[in-house]
Amino acid sequence: MPQIQQNLIGLLVGFFALAISIFRTGFFFTSHVYIYLLAALVVVALVVVFGFVARLFGKRFWQGVVFLFVFETILYATMVVFPTFYGSILPVVGGGTGRALGEVRRDLKMLHNRTWGNTAQHTLGQFDAQVGYVLKPGTGVFGNHCFENRYEINSLGLRDSESALNNPEIVFLGDSFTMGWGVAQSEAFPQRIGALMAKKTLNAGISSFGTARELLLLNRLPLDSCRTLVVQYCENDAAENASFLANKNRIYPEPLQFKNAQLRNDYGVYFFLKYTHTLFGEALKKVAAFFAPKPQQPVALGSETTFENTETRNFVAILSQIRARFGGQILVVYVDAIGRPNKLLAFEQQAKRRGIEGVMFLDVLTSLNNLQHGLVYDDHLNAAGHQHIAAQIVDCLKTAAKSGK
Repeated sequence: MPQIQQNLIGLLVGFFALAISIFRTGFFFTSHVYIYLLAALVVVALVVVFGFVARLFGKRFWQGVVFLFVFETILYATMVVFPTFYGSILPVVGGGTGRALGEVRRDLKMLHNRTWGNTAQHTLGQFDAQVGYVLKPGTGVFGNHCFENRYEINSLGLRDSESALNNPEIVFLGDSFTMGWGVAQSEAFPQRIGALMAKKTLNAGISSFGTARELLLLNRLPLDSCRTLVVQYCENDAAENASFLANKNRIYPEPLQFKNAQLRNDYGVYFFLKYTHTLFGEALKKVAAFFAPKPQQPVALGSETTFENTETRNFVAILSQIRARFGGQILVVYVDAIGRPNKLLAFEQQAKRRGIEGVMFLDVLTSLNNLQHGLVYDDHLNAAGHQHIAAQIVDCLKTAAKSGK
């Protein structure tokens, strides 16, 4: 067989294996053995592709493999170094240079988020038949290229101390923003507020929880001494809230679904050549999308049935149930990825229309900016962002106390 045919066959086999590792990953997320096989398939497929491409260009197979390894090493080093470089250089440049750095950050953020698929809830969580999962009591570590943080988890599965369960005065419900994804436990805004106000707080934020599961979790929390309940909303809550109300205030967690999610989480950490694989994967997905049939555009609905209005109604419907279960002061804050539209005004107007009393709404999102308050590769907040939110909430609560609200 002529050498060019051997090279083409080898390249075809490599691309076939690469396609399986990109488009058929679901097959592997059933056991840890298959996870290791998938990781091995990624490495072998890339080595074969780069090696036979080198041979097609008259080079040695090993030269293509060396190029692959050097390319991955450069990608890895860039991902590690860029956050420090970006944070130090961007404040002193502007104009076209600043915009160019912003574009680089956007592309590296995409590469990071497509490569790192691990989550706090599946790294440190355990299945719960009512709310899907809580954090596993004890200690653990969660992180990626942006951060690595230690978690101290109490007996209720919350990222707070055991002593925080004894007569907290302020309780915080929310998702990963409230939990403190990406920052030290003492830097999360619930703990910051406790220190600033000299009050006992309980951080009941759990990553990916929507308002619906926060309502269910509320029944487990010690509220006898609680005077203020802070409810943090995020756009990601919308789908959970809609499903919860459609199923008559129930969610239906599946143990197998959580186990499979944990397997996906295990694959979500970095291994050598994964950045290169991600780049190839995104390129092949774009090619596949180009040739795939275009979905039919949905017909526009009237203003009363738009998703935004439905989202507002669903949140306020669950908020009314929280109001019925908790008689103290409630503060709603909207914390989301920096730059997303703020929906707080719509929530407040809907709550007034429904006659829900004793609820305050505070805009903490508008004054945040990515450079000062956001993680470089992540939509979550850094320590300065949590401090910024804590200061605003403290001012709001102090003002309310003075006015007698």
